[in-house]
Amino acid sequence: MYFQLLQKARNVTDNALERLRELRDRFPFSLPTDLITQLEGVRTDPPHDRRRSPRLHEPGSTCVSQPSDLADWHQAQVLDSSPDGVALQTDLPVEVGTFLLVWLDSRPGEAAWLPLEVKHCRPEGAGWIVGGAFVG
Repeated sequence: MYFQLLQKARNVTDNALERLRELRDRFPFSLPTDLITQLEGVRTDPPHDRRRSPRLHEPGSTCVSQPSDLADWHQAQVLDSSPDGVALQTDLPVEVGTFLLVWLDSRPGEAAWLPLEVKHCRPEGAGWIVGGAFVG
């Protein structure tokens, strides 16, 4: 019974991916170029590399702040985002485990400071790449 249910789920996934490929072929500018690749990776990537949702590469500017002092915000660049988190490029390093507030106005009706837990921070060029997961 369990294996039959898994097979049905795989069939649904295969059908959905095929429809997305057809949409991409008909409307190439409608879907981000790597979206289908990311969705295919959900099944084929090793469990430790799998993401719960695809990342969208929609670069833009944003602001980050410590929760204790919104007036002391800093500008950052959004590298990619998903419903679960965001990757930012900042001028300053941020310690893993730190909580930040990130101003995101790209979500319809949700322009607000969103709490973010920093999951990684690494130097790149003259700045830092900060990745985190939204909290709550």
